[in-house]
Amino acid sequence: MFDRLQPFDDSLFRLINSQWTNPAFDFFFKYITDFGVFEIPLIIAGIVAFIFAKPRMKYAIILLILSVLMADMIGQDLKLIFERLRPYRALDGVRFPAGGGSSKSFSFPSNHAINMFAAMTVLAWELRKKLWLSILCFVPAFLVAYSRVYVGVHYPTDVIGGALIGFSCSALILGIDRFLPFVSYEATTRKVTWNWTGLSILLLIFASVYRYSVIARNVLPLSAEECQYWDWSRQLDLSYYSKPPAIAYIIRFFTEIFGTSGFSVRAGAVTLSLGIGIISFFFTRELFRDQRTTFFTLLAMNLIPLFSLGAIIFTTDTPMMFFWAACCHATYLAIARERNIHWYIAGICFGLGLLSKYAMIYFLPCLAVFFVVSPQHRFWLRRPAPYLFLLIGALMFTPVIVWSMQHDWINFRHVATQAKVEEGMMLKPGEVFSYIGGQMAALTPLIFLAMIYFTVRTVRSGEFKSDVRIRYLLAMGAPVFCMLLVKSIQGEVLANWAAPAYYTWVIFAVWQFGLHVQQSVDRAQRVRRISFASAALALPLIAFILFHDRTVFRSFQRGTTTLANSMGIVLNPAKLDPGYSFIGYDQLGEEISGMMKKPVVVLRPGRTFLLTQRYQIAASLAFYVKGHPHVHTVNFGDKRMTQYDIWRPSWKDYEGWDAIYVTQGNGDKLEKEVAGSFREVKRLLPITFEERGIPYKEFTIYVCRGFSGDFPMAVESITKF
Repeated sequence: MFDRLQPFDDSLFRLINSQWTNPAFDFFFKYITDFGVFEIPLIIAGIVAFIFAKPRMKYAIILLILSVLMADMIGQDLKLIFERLRPYRALDGVRFPAGGGSSKSFSFPSNHAINMFAAMTVLAWELRKKLWLSILCFVPAFLVAYSRVYVGVHYPTDVIGGALIGFSCSALILGIDRFLPFVSYEATTRKVTWNWTGLSILLLIFASVYRYSVIARNVLPLSAEECQYWDWSRQLDLSYYSKPPAIAYIIRFFTEIFGTSGFSVRAGAVTLSLGIGIISFFFTRELFRDQRTTFFTLLAMNLIPLFSLGAIIFTTDTPMMFFWAACCHATYLAIARERNIHWYIAGICFGLGLLSKYAMIYFLPCLAVFFVVSPQHRFWLRRPAPYLFLLIGALMFTPVIVWSMQHDWINFRHVATQAKVEEGMMLKPGEVFSYIGGQMAALTPLIFLAMIYFTVRTVRSGEFKSDVRIRYLLAMGAPVFCMLLVKSIQGEVLANWAAPAYYTWVIFAVWQFGLHVQQSVDRAQRVRRISFASAALALPLIAFILFHDRTVFRSFQRGTTTLANSMGIVLNPAKLDPGYSFIGYDQLGEEISGMMKKPVVVLRPGRTFLLTQRYQIAASLAFYVKGHPHVHTVNFGDKRMTQYDIWRPSWKDYEGWDAIYVTQGNGDKLEKEVAGSFREVKRLLPITFEERGIPYKEFTIYVCRGFSGDFPMAVESITKF
């Protein structure tokens, strides 16, 4: 991006930094560029203005803070995406009249310019009635931006780009506020009215900007599953062993745009979660015509762990939930407005959902339940539109069927194995409690209990029969929970399997709780109900903070471990971490990358391949090892099949090669089946990867030389699905 601009940037930078200088400018810009000098006065001025200013100016200060927060996050993200070196790291003879030259952050864009132009744009707008004051507002912004080049820490295009970003972010916030004011103030009555539509749009924007910031900053490295989906995206196919193909195509789309990085792998999760929010915005507006319910529905969905984690961790649940939400909205429009076109749109969404995750099939029994409990809508069963809906979905799922036929139906046999179908009808009542506990963790206990309470309360009342919205919202969610509850009697049900149950169910619970508060008979009851709602949202907020802010989580982790130890309970602090499965694989990749450069380890560069028995390690090494090599797995029949078994290479092609074999844990020896296929095997010391002094994962690495070209004991036909 910067190649064509670099000659211009270098020349203008030299003029400002080295030629257009004098001692007075050095002294002046040394202080202009340093925000620390103005930090305390600005805080005091802001507090005084907020206390004593008129309501409109107080509101302007809030808009200013929102604009700067959003712009600053975007700036930090772009630094990590573009990774442009600062001028003093790329050029010689850079002057530092203000000191510095030690920052390790990247150069484009300048966040000083971003923040100043974002703030001054808001102030200029508020003072627009006096044109000279509006223009004057941009003078300090320009001086700060210019100073960043003068003191040698940014190129001119860095501050120009920063100025444009800051101005654009403020213009966006001001534009939304102009047409949909976040707050309305009546001067005569001094009444403040919240504009819930504007606040809903603001919530969607900030949630998405924050999530893009989280994945750009790589708060948590990619999980092994995400690495596996990325590896699939390098070899696009009609389907894959354990999942349909949509997630691979989505990742491929973003990696084509942004290149291979953690950001590009997870960008699909953030983008689709924004799409879920937009669909929910219009869906709830269609259902209730109540903007307050819309806002609190979006707030709940952005805080509940099940949805908020799926918004940054990219698994097949995220695209499936996007198409589930779209399918719910389209189907409701078809039923409410009696228009065939919405059935056809729903059919497309249903098909795309099936291409995302097989659990989309739950939509059909949910729709059947709706027709059972809503007899006045059964006339649709005598019309062709619902059957065309099914036909469209089935046709879109055809690629998976074709792939499955070509591969002996192994994907469906895998799903059946995961569901413990081959075990038959067994009774494991203990799994029921595990299932319910998992749902409480996914939703947080108070929200889960509130959903159950309002469901029972509504079904027992006459509202269920009289209001089609209640029947639809419950029918499109609760049956999934009930089916899996019954399934849990037979065997384990993972917490995320019930994700489709909660889209319409959460909307229902938020709506009902809002009515519950409005129907309070007195102030005391209203306060109690609002307090419960606040507590219900506070729990997912705490979980959100602990997951996203690793510094806060570390304090919680240490405190919990210390308390448990004082009570005689031995806890592994690493296992308390919800990010446990994410940590260690990126460090392993760096370790292997370093080893590949050492001649003592790799005697023949270009003739050394990576080998493991675990697909998690294979996928993570493929992503994190420099150059993204293809990593192979070998299966001796003791592990279930994976996509890597389908991709099994012709081992003869590697005859005479060396290999680096990686296994998890502190193994005493290399598996004999592997060792017998190499002339020489050397075990390196086990490597333990830590975070803040806490051990997380341990791996053992072997250097294997002289591959025989075959693994005699490896199985050709794997029966564990």
